[in-house]
Amino acid sequence: MIDEYKFGSFRIKGKNYLDDVKIIGNKVRGYSLMDHRKGLTLEDMKDIIEAKPKIVIIGSGATGLLIINKDVKDFLRTSGSQVIVEKTSDAVGTFNRLTKENNNVAAFLHATS
Repeated sequence: MIDEYKFGSFRIKGKNYLDDVKIIGNKVRGYSLMDHRKGLTLEDMKDIIEAKPKIVIIGSGATGLLIINKDVKDFLRTSGSQVIVEKTSDAVGTFNRLTKENNNVAAFLHATS
């Protein structure tokens, strides 16, 4: 469960993260995009893709400005994962709700923009 999201930071399970985060299974880790100008790439999503979650949530930032490359969405959809892209504040709520419902969910959450 994600305790809190504020522009630029997350608190998850009582621990603060001052960057983007990935949540795969019960593991959370801070992450920095390889190149913000290129947006979210397949390389950024490699470990999420390998986990084969039923649902992938992508938080596109506070104002939704994160570029999510079409190949990321296409690959996830063809691999059988449902893809949900929302502004990060909404994505946090969706993640928490789906997690409570015991869905197999993974997330990439952008902390800024």
